[in-house]
Amino acid sequence: HLRSEGYHLKRKPKGEEEAPPPPPPPPPVVSWGSVEEAIANSDLPPHLRSAVRHQATRQSLSYDTLTHIDEPKGVDSDELIEILLDAWRTQRRQRSEMLRERFDASDADADGVLTLPEFWSCLQSLLQSMLAAGGASEAAAEPWRERGQAELLYNQICIEAEFLGVPGAAHKLIIAREAFVNVLMRRRLFDADFSG
Repeated sequence: HLRSEGYHLKRKPKGEEEAPPPPPPPPPVVSWGSVEEAIANSDLPPHLRSAVRHQATRQSLSYDTLTHIDEPKGVDSDELIEILLDAWRTQRRQRSEMLRERFDASDADADGVLTLPEFWSCLQSLLQSMLAAGGASEAAAEPWRERGQAELLYNQICIEAEFLGVPGAAHKLIIAREAFVNVLMRRRLFDADFSG
């Protein structure tokens, strides 16, 4: 039936072996200029950009050793993505830790919960720091300076505390540490100047 539709099945002559499969293609390589562009366009702070550049250079040199090139020319794209993901994870961890430190500094009785005055003081201090930093930090902080927006943030933190199962949060409004950190991270409200 296949022959009538123009298909012909070829039979291998006896004694002819199957050819081995072709070798896998080399990994896709990102040029060094594209690596620099990816680093420049990331929102990573200078210390993490430097770390990414250092790791990418090490990966590039190990790749280029095979081709006997002494300066970085390119990086395996999968390696570059993994390096950037690690840097973003580090950045997120550092930002979260800075918010925890800010929370703890405002928690006068160290009970893991901010009173309303402690919360307002903590929030105003954070917003002032972000406004002073300028750029993207200033743009992220600006809308939250209004009392109504700040109250919305307060409500979101209290709801997050209940969602996280913080003891007592189901019965009264609580500004708990992890709820504070989670909501402020989602709203991109964190200190801009840190060096890890």
